[in-house]
Amino acid sequence: MNTLAALIPLLAIVVCNSQCFSRPPITQVTGSGSTIHCEHNGLVLSVGSKFTEGCMSCSCQTTGLFCCINRYEITHVPDHCKVIRDGCRDTAVMKNNPSEPCDGPIINAPS
Repeated sequence: MNTLAALIPLLAIVVCNSQCFSRPPITQVTGSGSTIHCEHNGLVLSVGSKFTEGCMSCSCQTTGLFCCINRYEITHVPDHCKVIRDGCRDTAVMKNNPSEPCDGPIINAPS
């Protein structure tokens, strides 16, 4: 039990802030029938296609376009650590040796 108590302050809790949205599919009627596709910012997507744009991942399905924005953000670290922002994920490292992970409690929050 003492080992577990000693490790708890060293654990970093990673929280993912996920925001998702969906859009209905677009049905296009042609002379030979109809087709279903999705659209996003002028991009036409066929059913089954996927794409990633920044921190957002999307997929086009017969039921519509589904996208989620994922961001991992650290809001507080001990004074001897610093936060490095790298795309969609933050990392806490030691100020005096950025190749080492932060050895203190880290607080994460939604962005």
